[in-house]
Amino acid sequence: MISMYNNSRGSEAFITVCARPGVSFSQSVDDLFANYDAELAKEGLSRDSVVLLRFHVSDAHTQAEELLAKIKDFRDHALVSIVQQPPASGAKIALESYHIISNGQEITKSLNDDGLLVGHGAYQSLWGDLLPKEDVKTLSYDQTEDILDTLSATMKKHDATVMDNVVRTWFYVRDIDNNYAGMVDARREWFDEVGMTTETHYIASTGIEGNAHKTSDLVMLNYLSILGMDKSQLHFMSALDYLCPTHDYGVTFERGTQVKFGDRSHYYISGTASIDDKGDVLHI
Repeated sequence: MISMYNNSRGSEAFITVCARPGVSFSQSVDDLFANYDAELAKEGLSRDSVVLLRFHVSDAHTQAEELLAKIKDFRDHALVSIVQQPPASGAKIALESYHIISNGQEITKSLNDDGLLVGHGAYQSLWGDLLPKEDVKTLSYDQTEDILDTLSATMKKHDATVMDNVVRTWFYVRDIDNNYAGMVDARREWFDEVGMTTETHYIASTGIEGNAHKTSDLVMLNYLSILGMDKSQLHFMSALDYLCPTHDYGVTFERGTQVKFGDRSHYYISGTASIDDKGDVLHI
């Protein structure tokens, strides 16, 4: 499936594809990229315009090495993230990808230890994929704190901050029934330390079951930050007739964030359980 936004300055494309179930992982990857290339061809796009490749696999521990070997041509110009979240169809792998296509305006890409830095007009977008350091304790609280410290240090390198520039996070938590609380507590306390409170704002986010390829990693983080924007371009969204503020039930993320540009807006919508305007769970 492909979704496109076009105007005179350029295009953006968001593509989701899945392999067929019932075949080997190697064949699944071949199927996946056949489907991916077919979607690109429908809109006359090429692989070169890709910014994000997020793979959802059935067993990251055994599949990540083979997948990385098959996609080495992508790894110098796209952020690649691999998360164990088995596709609902029963397939071994699915993919979501994001592309930026310029119409005369130069787009630059630089991939380093900080992530993928994409220059577009007056802005730079930094896409990152973070895991806890090797020596961090095997508690989700400690690993979350370490990841957020790394995120903050990365922002400082770019004269930015988590509070002002990070617009979307995706927290993937191994064995979420046992480790979600530690991630939530660490995030809430870390945000409070850096001045992110109910009186300021949080970040649009998803916190969901998902595994990195190393079994010792209880938490992994994908994030998007935008450099070069003014605070007035950010608008934090709510739907209070239907959903309570997240802090009412002890978690700290925005329901959604709008980023206003000169010719378009981007909307980053958070994931959430079926929580109503009173903070009660409506459906299991």
